[in-house]
Amino acid sequence: MGGDAIAQGYFSLLRWRSDATRDEARNVALLVVVPQAGTAVVRSAPLHRISQRLREQGIVDELLAGLEERFSSAARPGLDLLLELHETFQRSLVVTEPRPMAISDLDADVAALYRAYLAQRGGGPHVQTKGVIRDRVAVALRDWGYPAVRGQYVDDHLFDIVIQNGRPQPTVIEVLSFAGDRKDWTPIEHDAGHFLYSCSQVDVDARVIFRPPNGNPGGRAAYQRVSRWLKQEAIRSATDEQFLAGPQRVTPCG
Repeated sequence: MGGDAIAQGYFSLLRWRSDATRDEARNVALLVVVPQAGTAVVRSAPLHRISQRLREQGIVDELLAGLEERFSSAARPGLDLLLELHETFQRSLVVTEPRPMAISDLDADVAALYRAYLAQRGGGPHVQTKGVIRDRVAVALRDWGYPAVRGQYVDDHLFDIVIQNGRPQPTVIEVLSFAGDRKDWTPIEHDAGHFLYSCSQVDVDARVIFRPPNGNPGGRAAYQRVSRWLKQEAIRSATDEQFLAGPQRVTPCG
């Protein structure tokens, strides 16, 4: 939709309250419908900014995947869709009451709303942390058609990203970042060790995506140590740049 034509649209915000008893919430996603055009848009913020807890990210991520599917499959999405979501989600996840908006250029108008309600002030993080990379990987997997969800359990074991393709053996992906400057690299090693232990306890197709070290001696030592562990367990791995160039090195075959 472009030019000088003006259409009536509506938007709501999806908000996350980690404690439903407290009136504190973070904006998670923007939900937009344009009934005249039969168009619906879901645009979410990076989940690592919403919560540092992987399981909370998983809960929100699973809901977002469902919303995106619902919006994309709706024959003629309209105001009634937002009203229904507003009535349904009023606890930890809240959909705000729909508000009207004038639509002249859908992409530009959605971008403006995103900047107003969801964009991070002062730009984004310069260091490619685990959370930043995990968000990018999950989005890329979905763009490629894989049903990837963050922070999911397989039996009793929590993984960064899980891909369920209707097969008995799900693909699980661990994201590690050896970039940046820090004094203590043992948390990254603990993440890798926990991942390897979990993989030994459940039947999964395991992959690792990592950001390599950028000069920090401690990061290089941790990277070399974890690389030896992965080699010993025959876990396939790729850098995040290799992965984003093409999924064949880490995603399931077939």
